[in-house]
Amino acid sequence: MTDEKHLTQSQKFEQAARELGCDDSEEVFDAKLRAIAKQKPKDEHPRQKAGKPRSHSK
Repeated sequence: MTDEKHLTQSQKFEQAARELGCDDSEEVFDAKLRAIAKQKPKDEHPRQKAGKPRSHSK
């Protein structure tokens, strides 16, 4: 292993990623991307039913 004092920032990042068990294979990335892309975003503001006007108080 290279002396840590002589590693570039990118080499330190790559070393930390390997130690954490990160995987850089394209197949793993594609599988995780498909899992994320399938999820629907939460609808935080449900639409009101058609025909019901909003009530405005002043």
